[in-house]
Amino acid sequence: MQSAAPSMLKPTLIAGVITGVIVSIPVLGGLTMMACCAPVIGCGFLAAYLYSKECRPAGAPFRAGRGALVGWVSGLFFAITASVVGGAIGLLMNSGDPFGDAMEKMENSPGMTPEGMEAAEKIIGFLQDTPMIVLFFFGLLFYLIITSIFATIGGAIGGAVFKVEEEVPPIQP
Repeated sequence: MQSAAPSMLKPTLIAGVITGVIVSIPVLGGLTMMACCAPVIGCGFLAAYLYSKECRPAGAPFRAGRGALVGWVSGLFFAITASVVGGAIGLLMNSGDPFGDAMEKMENSPGMTPEGMEAAEKIIGFLQDTPMIVLFFFGLLFYLIITSIFATIGGAIGGAVFKVEEEVPPIQP
């Protein structure tokens, strides 16, 4: 007899918010993104771990398939958290002209070709003309796509690692 599965809201919310905030911290965010989406995979893995801890006492089964779902949901919370917190931190840190600062850094870059500089000017011009809310939603959409893939993978791995089999009652003679 299969027990009812516990709610996945709490474990997915905890995993998504914690990892989303960590990635939003400027220094840590740069380091973690160089790790090839490891924080996003870790988000799904953490959510699977937390969810398995709730399944065990409830006697509910938990396997890789359910882990993938738990990972995907935690990835949604990750994307929302990283977008909101990262956007707020970005606005606070770049109260001047962030696009002008980026242009200046590119102009002073020793390896920048004239063609590369022209392309950068076009991109920065587009970004300067685009309202911040539109940029925020493009960033959120990007995060949603990336986290949908990698947090699901992390959750599936976590589901396989932290697998919980349903309790089978002994056969009565």
